[in-house]
Amino acid sequence: MLGNMELLAAIKRALKETPFKPFNIVLDNGSVIQVKHPDCMILSPDVCMVLDGQGTPWTVDTWHVSGINFERPRPGARKAK
Repeated sequence: MLGNMELLAAIKRALKETPFKPFNIVLDNGSVIQVKHPDCMILSPDVCMVLDGQGTPWTVDTWHVSGINFERPRPGARKAK
């Protein structure tokens, strides 16, 4: 399991990857937020803001981010609310 600073560094690397590959932010409650484009995310040491594919804005305390993955969401997977 990555520590918070290592996890934020991994997210920054994913945002800068060329060509960009959509990824998911996994929260500590099991929720998943899709990041479909690098312009749809703002990341600071304390807060992560994402505009999802439906245009819904999400603001999350970075301490609640528990992971990042490049998997496609499974049908019926729990999405952040």
